[in-house]
Parts: sequence; structure tokens; C-alpha cells
Amino acid sequence: MSWPPPLCQGREERVEAVRALIGDDVDLMVDANMAWDAGEALERGRRLERFDLYWYEEPTIPEDVPGHARISRELDIPVAVGESLHSLHEFRRYVDEEAAGILQIDPITNGCITASVEALKMADEAGLPTSSHYTDELSAHLLCASKAPSTSRSMPSRWTPTSRDRNASPTVACVPRRPLARACASIQKR
Repeated sequence: MSWPPPLCQGREERVEAVRALIGDDVDLMVDANMAWDAGEALERGRRLERFDLYWYEEPTIPEDVPGHARISRELDIPVAVGESLHSLHEFRRYVDEEAAGILQIDPITNGCITASVEALKMADEAGLPTSSHYTDELSAHLLCASKAPSTSRSMPSRWTPTSRDRNASPTVACVPRRPLARACASIQKR
């Protein structure tokens, strides 16, 4: 399939425009919303590497752990996963297979607060940064228990498709450089 497909007309150009607008001092993230198989996600990820992305979120379906591992090995962009993982066993598989560069917690879908905290511990043990996906008012507090909280991010639901909408077009998000990490470090020093 040629880049970009009809569903995502102009995506690479949009990422380029956003990077030019926000500059290099703001983290830029791309959420593929599980739109592609691993091969296509890898090809598209290679085209996005030049934009210095902070992460490439859910480039393929969550069931394809080997695909995520391949993408993680072959790209210079960290792969972010977690919003579509529903048990600690799923997190463990991603960690064990080195299929993610950033683990995201979502207490609503991951199995509540306890499961999210355990996923954060798993990430800490593996040396992985952590982030949230949703319920930032809750997740931001949980992330402060992590050794490497990177960011807390969510956008109003009218801007993002549901996590299971595999026909959704990828979205782009940008946030200031790691404000949560600085806030958590300040809290942890107290």
C-alpha cells in the first residue's frame, strides 16, 4: 500500500507541520490507533522517525505482541502500549518480549488501581518509562509511584476514537516536555 492511504491522506505532512509549529522543545506523539499490521506500521514508523517523536502509540493490534516487539527493535521511536491491555499477564508479556518502550496505565481498562500500580512496578523493574492513557485525575497520582513517569496525557473524547476502533485514523498529540516527571520528582523529594 502506498503512503499515505486514502484513510490517512496527508498524515506525514500533518506530522511535519505540527513539528514545525511546535518546535523541538515540545514532545510530539503519534497514536496509530491499531490501524496497521506490523509490517505496515514499521514502514510508516520509519517515515516518521525524522520528526523526533516521543512515542509511536499502538502501531498495531494489542494481540500482536511479536509485531510490537519487531517494531520496538527496528525503530528509533519508543512504542507506547497499555491502554488496550486488560490484565497484568498482558503487561508481563509485553515486558518479557521487549515489545514496548513506554508502558501506559489506564486504571479503567487495566483492572483498577492495584493492577495499574503493579504494571508500574513491572515497568520500573524493566527500566521502562511510564505514562497514562486516561483518567489523568487518577493516573497522575499513580504515576508518581513510578520511577520514570514520562507524561500524563489524554484528550477530550470527541477528539479521539475509542481504543477498539481499528478503522480510526491516527492522531497526533503534543505536550510540553515531561511536566509530570518534574512534578513527581518534586513530590518524591518531600
